[in-house]
Amino acid sequence: MREEDIRSRRSEMLGERERRMDARQQQWEREKMDRKRRWRDNKQQLDEMFPKATGRDALHEKKAAQRQFHRESEVARASGEFAEVSDRDLMGGDRSFQAAKAQEQMRQDRRNYKQDMKRLDMEERRNRYQAAEDQKLDQFRALIQQQKGPIKIQKRNPS
Repeated sequence: MREEDIRSRRSEMLGERERRMDARQQQWEREKMDRKRRWRDNKQQLDEMFPKATGRDALHEKKAAQRQFHRESEVARASGEFAEVSDRDLMGGDRSFQAAKAQEQMRQDRRNYKQDMKRLDMEERRNRYQAAEDQKLDQFRALIQQQKGPIKIQKRNPS
């Protein structure tokens, strides 16, 4: 009877958990649909208030915006608003030659270490296989010595 109580309580708990999960899922889906609807409505309102230029008009506006940007940047350069920035500051090059050389040496050392470990592993495996092969050949030679004579191999019967 105790096991039945435990099983029934467990099934009740699982059922309750599934109901909560379903409720959460449904809430999430409702919120998602609301967000989509609001986004669609906002987009539609913006399109009505500020229609986008299409075709040739859009190209003209884009080129006009580029011309305006380039004019402003030329004026700013001429007036000295943009200070000349060195490539080191711009690209973040704060490394010295010695630091780069040390890093390259560390990378080379790691590479050599990995290669040495791989080579040693391969040699160890080759030695194991060679020892096993030598043992098998010794057994074969002992078998031949016991036979006292040439080895005779029967011909196949074509059937």
